Amino acid sequence: MYQSVLGLVETNNTSASSFQGIAESVQSFKDVVLAIDSKDVEVQFASTGKAIARKEAQDKLMAILVPVQAAIYAFAEAQKDGQLKAKASTAKSDLERMRDVRLADRARGVLQLAQGNAQSLEAHGVGVATITRLEAAVQAFTKAIEKAESSVPERKAARKSQEDLIAEADAILSEKIDRYAELLREGDPQFYEAYFEARMVKNAGIRHRHEAANVIPAAVQQTPAKAA
Repeated sequence: MYQSVLGLVETNNTSASSFQGIAESVQSFKDVVLAIDSKDVEVQFASTGKAIARKEAQDKLMAILVPVQAAIYAFAEAQKDGQLKAKASTAKSDLERMRDVRLADRARGVLQLAQGNAQSLEAHGVGVATITRLEAAVQAFTKAIEKAESSVPERKAARKSQEDLIAEADAILSEKIDRYAELLREGDPQFYEAYFEARMVKNAGIRHRHEAANVIPAAVQQTPAKAA
């Protein structure tokens, strides 16, 4: 809504010069709209940026966790060790559906099993280097989870700031620019209709015509600027 209103007011600058203070109000509104857009990017980055990093860390963890667990399972089966076999029997699909914290715990459990049976696992294609890679992947995923969780207060702070800016933009519209638009009801009805149509977009579902008296209320009367 803000961008639509701003565009209408900026392109209607011919009539704007007839009223004192309107240019300053429009510029103030534009500055606040730009700040709102900037905060919007900040909110999105706090969420998506860290979410992408978490997903990448998860993919790398899964790529090595699954084959290491399979090697442990194969070793346990060869040794007829039912207890060890049960600990390494989680299906890949179940791992993929786990919540982050549970997956990290599961990965640490597999890592401990691999470290405890490192020598025996070499015959099943998992050497010390692979176990070391699993350890690094577990640590990276754990850190990625922590960073993703830390983005929550960041998003809240950015949203709070954004809400303050939105309140400021609303105040400029209702207290200043709306009044300017009222003064153009007779002189520029096309702009008047387009302006309040754009203003109504904010309150979706509450579509109503802007009801104003034909006589401009005293509260919105302004003194035209004197010609130079």
